[in-house]
Amino acid sequence: MVTRAVGQYTSTASGVVTMTLQALDGQPASAFNFAGTGTSSANDATPGAYTVSVPAALSLPTMSAGFPVLFDGFVAPFGAAPPDFSAVTLESFSGMNSRLGLAWAPPGLTAPFAAPLSATNVLITQATLQSAAQHVIWIGPVQEDPSSVSAGLSFVPNSSAANMIFVIAHRMSWQFQVYGSFSDFVTALTADLNGTTALLRIEAQGPYDLSTGVLSVNVMAVELND
Repeated sequence: MVTRAVGQYTSTASGVVTMTLQALDGQPASAFNFAGTGTSSANDATPGAYTVSVPAALSLPTMSAGFPVLFDGFVAPFGAAPPDFSAVTLESFSGMNSRLGLAWAPPGLTAPFAAPLSATNVLITQATLQSAAQHVIWIGPVQEDPSSVSAGLSFVPNSSAANMIFVIAHRMSWQFQVYGSFSDFVTALTADLNGTTALLRIEAQGPYDLSTGVLSVNVMAVELND
């Protein structure tokens, strides 16, 4: 049966893509036992180096390591791998909006951003990202970890977006401040983070560059513990 394989790109050689498998048919790779899938035990499929045969008719987009990939096709017959999977279609995620979720346990962080905050760029360091209870970016169905990028995570306004929305939510007072420009949002956020107010959560949406750790935000919301 046609099956969907989702993962992160590693390399391409002779029409075969190697990727880190995240899911097969919507089930996590960890749910499967790959013993016996290869022509020998040494050739058994492994999620960390899952091989996909791609026909010449399918044009692969330019991808770097970690880039999300999705193939529809057929798992190799039992005992016949490699390759582990034969693709019939693929989906490119270049330019797709990503969805970010960051969360810190209460009481949160009083200095979550690298100082100073800029009207065009707000940075969270790699160490701060790694301290979060949740740190994930979804690009299509593929889950990425922003804390794996040594440069950290930079928020910049998406210059190509027709409309942008930025929200500051105050947990204790149940008040919300809504802004239409990134610079106004940053000015208000700087004033709110006064050394005692703490950041609990960030949700954001926009194109994400895996190689640089830059998220061009169309929508961004922060939750403050005040």
